[in-house]
Amino acid sequence: MKRAPKVPSNSYPGLDIFKGVIREAVGRTIGQIASELRTKPWRVKAAISGLKRMDLMRCERRGREVLYFSDDGSLHESFINAFFQYILPLYKERSIKWMMVTLWPNDKKGTSYKRAVYLAKLGKDLGVLESNGNGYFLSPRGLRKTLAKAIESAYVEESGGKIGSYVNLTRILTRLSDWGMDPQVAKEGFLAAISEIGGRLSPSPAISDNVLRDGIMDRKKGYLYYLSLRKVKFN
Repeated sequence: MKRAPKVPSNSYPGLDIFKGVIREAVGRTIGQIASELRTKPWRVKAAISGLKRMDLMRCERRGREVLYFSDDGSLHESFINAFFQYILPLYKERSIKWMMVTLWPNDKKGTSYKRAVYLAKLGKDLGVLESNGNGYFLSPRGLRKTLAKAIESAYVEESGGKIGSYVNLTRILTRLSDWGMDPQVAKEGFLAAISEIGGRLSPSPAISDNVLRDGIMDRKKGYLYYLSLRKVKFN
């Protein structure tokens, strides 16, 4: 799997700046965008840093100037698509310190702090995350969308990119666990998540320890254990 883009280590500029930059990046420089938004250039630069990682911003050099252009796309979905490996472990409440130590253990303290705050504040402003004042955790909708993206990515990797093939849930749940999500939490949200990506679960013809542990019980069909996707939405 391709490595997830690192969360920017800039100071968080605010959601209004993100939206403003997307609106004003029509072949303008950072200074011109900042002037249009009546804000400081560092805020524009901080937003552009995140937007580029979310594939919502591109730039072109013309002479000595660098011009920025925004691309179409949902900021909400693009945030999840780019950073799902970082927010998936937030299925339970996590502090900024936990994020610093766990998600970016090799960064300097100041750098990891800025990354954690950037991720947490942008996620909260977008409604992907919630906070009770002590830490951050995925909102119900954020959990469903993030889990959907993670399941799809796990499926693509485990199937070798063969869309339409069947992959058992043990392999999917193991991959999600490697990315920091509790398998039981993943199972509880699995059906709602795959409805986001058109996934289909099929029962296992034979019962084994893995099927009993990782399968999802259906009263009519038995243990649903094999996942197939007809198309890929996010990757």
